[in-house]
Amino acid sequence: TEPSMARQVALVRFALSAAAHTLSRPSMVLTGLNEALLAGRVPERVLLTAAFGTVRPTVAGILLRISSAGHALALVRRVDGDVQALGQPGAALGVRPALELRDDRAILKAGDSVVLVTGNIIEARGCVDGHPFGAERLKQVVACLDHASATRIAGAVLGAVREFTGGEVDYPAVALALKVPGGKWRPGTHSGGWPGSHASLTVDHQVPDG
Repeated sequence: TEPSMARQVALVRFALSAAAHTLSRPSMVLTGLNEALLAGRVPERVLLTAAFGTVRPTVAGILLRISSAGHALALVRRVDGDVQALGQPGAALGVRPALELRDDRAILKAGDSVVLVTGNIIEARGCVDGHPFGAERLKQVVACLDHASATRIAGAVLGAVREFTGGEVDYPAVALALKVPGGKWRPGTHSGGWPGSHASLTVDHQVPDG
């Protein structure tokens, strides 16, 4: 049920926050969350895909470090329009104690952006042929977003999915974008107005309904 899902999300976010306050690398944070899931600190056993990342200003630019546990990979869009997936998917959380997660990093310059989406965006089925939206189609959408703000990037991704599916989606869908304007970073999120929308575990931001 929706209340049960909301409760699970809240408990998982609490466990994630606790891990993030004591562990440094993204892969270690996800490993800590996995341990919390297996130890029963989230009462109902869940199979979870997640990505966790950190950003830090450096002399060379904004350092992004990210780790993924079965989650759709982050897309890094360079200012020239080149788009590349960052990292390896890794194993989902809540299944087994031994995980092989890695930390991947990228230096972001002015005009670069990062896009993360929930898996149901990748898996959304087209209203014409029933084919999935797919990672390659997502890359094409992101590549075309020249000079767009973080909020516009996130909104454009959800708009493309809405058009592709005829407005239908099975589960709450979230897109999140980070943009580096003039050497500074800022987050932008867009929930697309789908009922029950909530933030995935890509970053520590809740996406509000509506």
